[in-house]
Amino acid sequence: MNRASALLSSALCLLAVLNSLASSPQQQPSVVVSGTVEDENRLPVNGVQVTLRLRDRMERVSTNQLGRFRFEGVTAGNHRLDFDKPGFFRLGDYNVVATPPSTEVTVTLVREYEIRSQVDVVASPREVDPEQKEHKEELVAQEIRENPVSGSHDLQNALPAIPGVVQDRNGFLHVAGARDEDTVYVLDGFQMNDPATGAFDARINVDAVRTVDVITGRYGAQYANAPAGVLALQTDNGDDRWRFGTTNFLPSFNFERGVRLDNWFPRATFSGPLKKGRAWFSDSLSLQHGFTLVRELPAGADTSDYWAGDNLFRGQYNFTPTHSVHGNFLANAAITNRTGLGPFAPDSTTVDSHSRRYFVSVKDQIAFRSGLLEFGFASDVDRLRRRPKGNETYVITPDGPQGNYFERLESDSHRWQGRSDLTLTGRQWHGAHTIQFGFNVDETRLEQTAERHSVELRMQDSTLVRQGIFFGNPNLSVSEWQGGMYAQDSWQLGSSFVVQTGGRFDRNDFIGKLLPQPRVVVNWLPRGSATKLSAGWGTYYQPVYASLISGTRDQQRLDLLGADLSTSIVTSFSLASSLRQPYFQTASAEWQQQWNLRTLTAVHVMDRRQHHGLAYENVSTDPARQDFQLKGNRSDRYRAVGVSFRHSLKTAGDFMIDYTYSRARSNSLFDYSVKEFLLADRAAGPLSWDAPHRLISRGSAQTNLWNLLFSYFFDYHTGFPFSAVNSQYRLQGVPNGYRYPVYLSVNAAAEKRFRFRGNEWAFRLSAINLTGHHNYNSVINNVDAPDFLTFAGGQRRAFTARIRLVGRK
Repeated sequence: MNRASALLSSALCLLAVLNSLASSPQQQPSVVVSGTVEDENRLPVNGVQVTLRLRDRMERVSTNQLGRFRFEGVTAGNHRLDFDKPGFFRLGDYNVVATPPSTEVTVTLVREYEIRSQVDVVASPREVDPEQKEHKEELVAQEIRENPVSGSHDLQNALPAIPGVVQDRNGFLHVAGARDEDTVYVLDGFQMNDPATGAFDARINVDAVRTVDVITGRYGAQYANAPAGVLALQTDNGDDRWRFGTTNFLPSFNFERGVRLDNWFPRATFSGPLKKGRAWFSDSLSLQHGFTLVRELPAGADTSDYWAGDNLFRGQYNFTPTHSVHGNFLANAAITNRTGLGPFAPDSTTVDSHSRRYFVSVKDQIAFRSGLLEFGFASDVDRLRRRPKGNETYVITPDGPQGNYFERLESDSHRWQGRSDLTLTGRQWHGAHTIQFGFNVDETRLEQTAERHSVELRMQDSTLVRQGIFFGNPNLSVSEWQGGMYAQDSWQLGSSFVVQTGGRFDRNDFIGKLLPQPRVVVNWLPRGSATKLSAGWGTYYQPVYASLISGTRDQQRLDLLGADLSTSIVTSFSLASSLRQPYFQTASAEWQQQWNLRTLTAVHVMDRRQHHGLAYENVSTDPARQDFQLKGNRSDRYRAVGVSFRHSLKTAGDFMIDYTYSRARSNSLFDYSVKEFLLADRAAGPLSWDAPHRLISRGSAQTNLWNLLFSYFFDYHTGFPFSAVNSQYRLQGVPNGYRYPVYLSVNAAAEKRFRFRGNEWAFRLSAINLTGHHNYNSVINNVDAPDFLTFAGGQRRAFTARIRLVGRK
């Protein structure tokens, strides 16, 4: 009986357990949700923030170089995806039905064109990108158009709105405290630094630029010739819709001291399909007439002007959905009169110049299931002719120059470059891997003829204290070959860690030594938070430009000094017997915090130091000689801490503010050349663009006040340093021991859209330097001058108007 009761009890328990299991919900199978993000021309879009919204949480990834994304462990059912990338319209609430075992989608993002075909599309906000390793600042087309700056037709003038980019008093750009040539400038994937000098002097219609990326820390090994940073331009390649726009097509006139054609910068863009769904083109043309009135000079000799034009043609042809070819052709031409005219530099001391430049590139892009292959080549040809006003002796006085400039110059340079990159994604080994390989090669050449006549240095009372005479062959020729290769791996360790390791090997035939460059970056995203911590370190190859090498093949100079010119100094340039390859080492760390969908803050610290930098040094112990040898003892150093805040508005518009404390210093401040008359030993100190404190802010907002779009740009920084000299041009006091007054510029603009004859137009009024602050760019730095430390020049308060055809509604 007891045994029967026990069996019955066990049977009842078993039935209860089975019934409980049958009635309980079964565990839902997990699903892999993946997909591809493309643009209108079926090209992959990388760096898109993809957010998966689940019932109890959100997960976020970003697309890779193939535009691919992937979520694992997703429950079956209906879910929502959001797609965000600056420069593209936001795609939100995209419905995806997750069904086992995997679900794949293809999504098209539309670029942020000004004429919108839908009324509910909005711009994408900036968010923390979990896959982004480098420290990057970005300026998109809308921000370039709306940011009110002086000379808004010139892209170089718009770039200081990016944190870390400073424009010195001569107009040259410095990215993260670096020399102009230490940043690689990239146009649609190809280097566009001046072939001879490394400067950024090409002109591009600002309306053609889609994005500007400035990368200054933790950047990958795929960037060649980038010792201190990358400034990459991406331009428009057209789509299946015909688009036309024009800006500033009405000329203006200046009535101050006579009637003249004023600054006039008309430009136009035209794009559309050559064959819908397969081939597209875009063409961007601009004409520039620059006019400068120097009020400190007498009437009739107080103006400088130039005519310039540029045209960028870009095309794309898709052989198949996975195979496309891209081509660019950029042409620049300029005629400049009275270059160098200034408050202390009269008409006779200026030069007239003619320049032309042609940049051609072709790139082939082949995508396959788990990879992307790119290869291409480019040619860059630059020609410059510079003529002085006459053959009178050039005289340097404490109050400024007199006579005619001493050099007639003819310069021709070119660069041939080729590159290839292979990206492999989806590799699995203790996590996901993205592997990249590539190589690059380029050859540059400089041909130059410089005819120079004598130069005199005189006291305030016209007493001659120094005379310079040039001798030697005025013709020189320099060529250089350099190449490199790289490999790197981006390793996703779970959902919290990303580790990127890699390296480059570069070599040029001038130094002749191979430079290995290890690099490592780590990203950590604490699970369940909107925080990202990044840190990285790397070695970065520094290219050698022809203009530096050419000093050893240029003329020599004989200087006669003293009241009776009895003391002589011969200045010559030579090459040291053994040189090591120059490079930079950069350490960078960053904290980013996403507070909500539209608010982002960041703190970034960086330390960059140069090793074996090339610079000329006087190695002669004979007081009658200056034997400048090109040696590898220069060490530039940049240290910075930056804090930024950005908030995107729900409609078009945003607000940002950035403060950076930095120091840019060098142990070799001066760049000696046969044309440089400064008598000074090698010296350490702040570089001429050092600005320890810099605060910038910009923003725009669409308002209900007559539907006006308001925008502003605020820029404050410490004044730039400079050195003092005496009448013989000997250094006086501490090198770069003086500074200009602080720089402060407040610009504001209001724009009104209106319809006329079926088209949409935009009229804008801008106030430049609204406060009228004295932002000088010239100074009397001669201690023998009675007006020593007198400042002049710079942008005064100005009001400008702009009208542009946005397009057909």
